[in-house]
Amino acid sequence: MKELNLSGKVAVVTGGAGELGRVMVRELAGCGANVAICYYNNEEGAQALKAEVEQKYNVTALAVYADVTCPDSIAAMKVKVNETLGLVDIIVNNAVIQHKWKPILEEHISQQKTN
Repeated sequence: MKELNLSGKVAVVTGGAGELGRVMVRELAGCGANVAICYYNNEEGAQALKAEVEQKYNVTALAVYADVTCPDSIAAMKVKVNETLGLVDIIVNNAVIQHKWKPILEEHISQQKTN
């Protein structure tokens, strides 16, 4: 267990199955927090992370679907987390919407062609 003692605390990490989210979930679990790993399209990754942190850190984890752009989805996620882990103490708002970004140079060239 790390220096920060979060034993008995409940943490929710939106985007918990993503690159940065996994790091946060592991750190919180390593400090003793029970964690809800919220995912949007990576259930397999969330379930694997759940199994990992439960075994490695002896905490309770929950992989739970949540579309953070939809209030009904957030409400359903909250109910499931509260029923499974209890009231939430920590929220890490990590979910992002992924866009395909054009490189700056490509965008600049396409603008020049239209002008």
